[in-house]
Amino acid sequence: MAQSLREIKSRIRGIGNVNKVTHAMEMISIAKLRPVKNRLFPARRYSLKIDELLRNLSAGTKGVSHPFMEQRENIKRIAICLVTSDTGLCGSYNNNAVRVVEDFINRYGHDKITLFPVGRKGLVYFKKKGVDMAGACTELHGRYSDDMINKISKDLTRIFLSKAADEIYIVYASFESASRSKPVIERLLPVSVSPGRETGYIFEPDVNTILKELMPLYLANKIKSCILSAFTAEHSARAIAMGQATENAKELLEDLTLVRNKIRQAGITKDIMEIVSSADVLK
Repeated sequence: MAQSLREIKSRIRGIGNVNKVTHAMEMISIAKLRPVKNRLFPARRYSLKIDELLRNLSAGTKGVSHPFMEQRENIKRIAICLVTSDTGLCGSYNNNAVRVVEDFINRYGHDKITLFPVGRKGLVYFKKKGVDMAGACTELHGRYSDDMINKISKDLTRIFLSKAADEIYIVYASFESASRSKPVIERLLPVSVSPGRETGYIFEPDVNTILKELMPLYLANKIKSCILSAFTAEHSARAIAMGQATENAKELLEDLTLVRNKIRQAGITKDIMEIVSSADVLK
């Protein structure tokens, strides 16, 4: 009985410590979520505006060309920028993105794919699978910076322009709400622009010179929007996962406390019965 009580007390202490850790991680994730989320929606609106500008530039304009728009007929190599987290404890967040890439690899073939992971989880997983790596960007821990976006944009641009890859895709978690996000795959390069409405623009200088300035900005902001969405989804998923873990720990603590009290009560009852029996014997 005493041994069982000691075990229960030990488990209560252990689960109590876990409860404190998961609650602290939930609060940290919520604190990290707010600033990233505040950046996300303006970045999305800005990306849509640039996309609209590109469509309007291409409408009714002949001879529009840019290296980013080069559609290659023979696709020999495809690069995928996979955005995952550097650490775990965020539910199915990483598994969902990894599954999209695995499906893509199964469709196009292992030898045709090269990977550019953003986040350690994706890097470690696919390195074990023997997937070719074109580069990586890790140890971000969901923290956004313009320098990080510029580095990723330059690396992906180099991969495409050097023809190390004929197409570049990005796989990330699209944040929809605090409780909902979904993994998506989008093509970054070559840029495909569907013509917009006729605008009657007068270009100064010519369209191609404008595109030369606009395209790097478009690509960098597209990547920015995707990664901010992924970081927001990551912090949200971790906050939810840690919140659920905290609630589960509380329920388990309540059950164990009830068991402990029952064991104590049984022990006290046994002691009383022994005292009463001894008193009867003495009489």
